[in-house]
Amino acid sequence: MYSRLSLILGALVFASMPSMADTGDTGDTDKSALEATQEHFSANSPIAAIVSDPQAKEVLDRIFPTLTDHAAFDQFKALSLRQLQPYSDGGITDARIAEAEEAFKAINSDG
Repeated sequence: MYSRLSLILGALVFASMPSMADTGDTGDTDKSALEATQEHFSANSPIAAIVSDPQAKEVLDRIFPTLTDHAAFDQFKALSLRQLQPYSDGGITDARIAEAEEAFKAINSDG
């Protein structure tokens, strides 16, 4: 059975996604947005972009160990950590976001 969080996240993601017919988008925008964020990770980056980089995914797995294994991951991966925070039942705290930001800064400066 889906948890309340999963249902809320699914509805939130679905409601926030524009229809491709309305935007004329062919899908290329998503790919270029993902590529644009790959070099500069932050708590405002889409989680999907973060997990596409092995170093950045390692940060998520260390600080938020159950995030990428969550049953609703595909429903919320388009959100950033900051966008997901209010729906995390306290799992994504300001302190953990600050810790992730510091780790992302180190990754960003390595590139």
